[in-house]
Amino acid sequence: MPPFVIYPTLSILEDWCHKTYKTPSSLLQALNVSTVQWEELTAFGCVSLDTDGDTLQFLLDALNTLRIQDFVTARLHHITRQYPLIHPLTIKLWPMDPGDEFGRGKLQGVSAFTTYQGEISLVIYPQSCSLPIVEATIAHEYHHHWRIHALTLNEANETLLERMILEGLADHFAEHVLSKPAPVPWTRLLTLQDAENLWPLYRQHLFVQGKDASQWLFGSSELHLPLWTGYALGYQIIESYRQKHPLIPWQRLTTQCATAFLESPFTL
Repeated sequence: MPPFVIYPTLSILEDWCHKTYKTPSSLLQALNVSTVQWEELTAFGCVSLDTDGDTLQFLLDALNTLRIQDFVTARLHHITRQYPLIHPLTIKLWPMDPGDEFGRGKLQGVSAFTTYQGEISLVIYPQSCSLPIVEATIAHEYHHHWRIHALTLNEANETLLERMILEGLADHFAEHVLSKPAPVPWTRLLTLQDAENLWPLYRQHLFVQGKDASQWLFGSSELHLPLWTGYALGYQIIESYRQKHPLIPWQRLTTQCATAFLESPFTL
């Protein structure tokens, strides 16, 4: 089984805080992160390069108090014992900006993304109530990593349909691993009937890509779609499919192509 690695981002940030002379460029160099990569991290709620040292130290101390790295490691061991890695995985933990109202509020203190190169970044605001969200997010992102490499998905060519199925599967996998509903708001956003009502509209756009797909996935005020509508629709598509096929194992669900999940009432 390829190993997973917890990259020492928190330790590197801690060491940087204690330096007498420090600059943003020296931090990026120590982390082996480019300016573009850091901008992506801050878009997901990570602290900015100009965060003052006292604030950063407070966040790092609070994450250490929660033993967040041990918690993440334990949860990953739990998942990989049952669903072994098929591709090497690196996990990076980052402190969330205290001023990120969206991250601390709507995302309940945890933001994350998975790259197509085998890396998961978790951006966490250190509060004990975040831990159930961290647990669910780890499972969600792990499933992304699994499906991406099982199907050798290509981010540049990914359609709205594939992204909705990717997210819907990940939420159901998290619920499977946790043995309880995932504590995320989009799984409760739509009823099955709501999803059926939206389907004729979404069916017209299933194979759009890039930014055109993102507005349908994340929601859009211009399109009069609430936040996370595409996530919620993906969840209901998988919910409907699994109710019809309750015995299909996760190994098979994970490797099915996106169109295989489209059964009544969600047909092409």
